[in-house]
Amino acid sequence: MSKGTIAKSYKVGDKDETGVFVDLNFICPHCDFEDYKMILVRAKDFDEIDNGFETDQECYHCGKDMIVQCR
Repeated sequence: MSKGTIAKSYKVGDKDETGVFVDLNFICPHCDFEDYKMILVRAKDFDEIDNGFETDQECYHCGKDMIVQCR
């Protein structure tokens, strides 16, 4: 089971018919490295963005998996 963390911040870009880019800032629960990712959320999942969502990510620094909660 992956450790979880809550995003320090996330910013949703402009939505279009294909999806939307979301910028995530979070701290790795394994090594405390502050990480930044840009993810693509498909158009069919737009309702999840509005209500908060989770995304599986890998830490750039230590390479371990985690679940980032965006709320």
